[in-house]
Amino acid sequence: MQSTDERWVRDYDEINAVLEGLEAGQTASELHGHITGLHCAKVYMTPDTWFGGFLKELTAEITQHRQAAEMVAGGQVDDVLQQYDPADDSSVSVEVEIGHEDAEQLKSLYSATLRDLKSEEIAFTPILPDDEHYSLSDRVAGLGQWVRGYLVGIGLSGVQDDSLDDDIKEALRDLVSISQIDHEVDDEDEDGEKSLFDLTEYVRVLVLTIYGQLEPVTIN
Repeated sequence: MQSTDERWVRDYDEINAVLEGLEAGQTASELHGHITGLHCAKVYMTPDTWFGGFLKELTAEITQHRQAAEMVAGGQVDDVLQQYDPADDSSVSVEVEIGHEDAEQLKSLYSATLRDLKSEEIAFTPILPDDEHYSLSDRVAGLGQWVRGYLVGIGLSGVQDDSLDDDIKEALRDLVSISQIDHEVDDEDEDGEKSLFDLTEYVRVLVLTIYGQLEPVTIN
């Protein structure tokens, strides 16, 4: 049985609240998918190392958006088009502030996800909006976000397509299709509820299959 702390770490709304406070521009589902993709590719990092990279990317992204917004607000549209380089992080000045408890939750999520994938009890499941507080369409959208985050995590790991066996290639193709799922559904559709349950279970099985078969990625 999971402890109270373990359940808290995996709580969709708790994680979302942290991300919203950081202006992260992603949901708990997307972040969990991303982390899962990194773990499936066996990209070994400590929680502190992962968290440091997460904050660095977030800092650069927020700074770039704010710089562009300030130029537009000041009527400097030409400057945005001609001078603003989103790939240039030399002028990064925004400092992302995060409380100790929030930081520890995100690092714990990183660690807990790996434990779930390794668990002999098959504890792993995607973190998605729950059916008590969210509509069917919200939950379908959440699954699509999770899968997109997962594919980004796999892609950023450096896994080469020609190194994958046919089973993994097929699993990834299926996930790409699922990532494009149409979330405009009838919220009262009972068949839709079952379809979402079945699709989520299929995603879980695909992810565990990939995790079990992918070889570790060497980071130079």
